[in-house]
Order: sequence, then structure tokens, then C-alpha cells
Amino acid sequence: MILGLYCVYIFASIGGVAFDPYAFGYSGGAGLGVPVALAGYAYYRKDWLMAAIVAGAQALWLAGIGTENLFDHLTSALLVPALFVAIVRRMRGIT
Repeated sequence: MILGLYCVYIFASIGGVAFDPYAFGYSGGAGLGVPVALAGYAYYRKDWLMAAIVAGAQALWLAGIGTENLFDHLTSALLVPALFVAIVRRMRGIT
């Protein structure tokens, strides 16, 4: 599900639709709904890897380390291997 949403996000960010979700990441407080929703989903699924990634990405963004866009931290290329680890864990039945 998250991989599908990520593909839609990338498609919209490069101009595939009129709404640009990437610009939403600069909006400060309004953009915080996304990591809160992801953290809530991770808590619900007891996926501590995703929860740690979301918390780390948000901490870096709040500390001003790296880019000013929250979505750059949440969709970093370094998170792709973590996503595949989570998918493999789900397929093997490990939670």
C-alpha cells in the first residue's frame, strides 16, 4: 500500500496532476498530518521499523538538518531498502 502511495506521490510531484503534494511539505504545520498518520498506522500495525523511520525523519526536519521540505525526509532514497525489508517481513509473517 505504501509503495503504491509513493508511486502516486512521485507521479503527482513531477506534474502528472494539477495538485503538487511536494509543495505541501513546505507548508509547516499543515504538512505534519502526513507523518502523524504514518506514525499512527505504524503503531496500529506494530511496525516499529516504520515508526522509528518516521520519528527520525521528523526529528531531522524539525532540527533543520538537511532540506526544509518534510517530504524529502519521509521519502528519502535511503528509506526504500527499509520498505523492502518491511515487505519481506510481512510476506514471511514476521511482525
